[in-house]
Amino acid sequence: MRLMRPRTFLVSLAFSLLVSIPHLAHAQSAKLTFFLGQVEARSLNQLAWRVLKLNQSVTQGDTIRTGRESRAEFTFTDGSVMRINERSRMVIKTLMGAGAAQQRGIKVMVGKVWTNAVKLLGAQSTFKVESPTTIAAIRGTIYRMNVEEQTTTEVRVYDGEVAVSPAAPVAPSAPVSPPKPGEVRGPREVQG
Repeated sequence: MRLMRPRTFLVSLAFSLLVSIPHLAHAQSAKLTFFLGQVEARSLNQLAWRVLKLNQSVTQGDTIRTGRESRAEFTFTDGSVMRINERSRMVIKTLMGAGAAQQRGIKVMVGKVWTNAVKLLGAQSTFKVESPTTIAAIRGTIYRMNVEEQTTTEVRVYDGEVAVSPAAPVAPSAPVSPPKPGEVRGPREVQG
């Protein structure tokens, strides 16, 4: 049996990982390009929040929150910009791909988010922003999504098109039959 040299082994291992796990090769990030006040992030499966600093990156799976009187602006690798208002919380669900197959997915739990999305190349590219009640699919659009704590969502489109749909399909309710006619008891005396 012939042994590989350490350098050859490492190159082979790196190549194998890139080929067998293609989504890791195209993992993306978004960079904090402006902020006021307190902006924090928490990575997937982490309990502790970390304070973000200018030019620090967030990646897929991170949850971001802004404090009172705080704001943040994130710039994606494709040039898209997302601004987050105070007291907002969002999760980066999907942030991967390149060129004609970019995938962006953000879930706004509460707060206000303004987005200027660069027009995505290719039919396989998507940029979706969700709330607990709504999904907005966008392509080269400037828009705003406001998510209230009562889970109401407002989408304002400033330029371009946004396809808005419910977050989960609403199951049709079963038809309700009216009660069968019958005799109704009359009034009776109340003791007192």
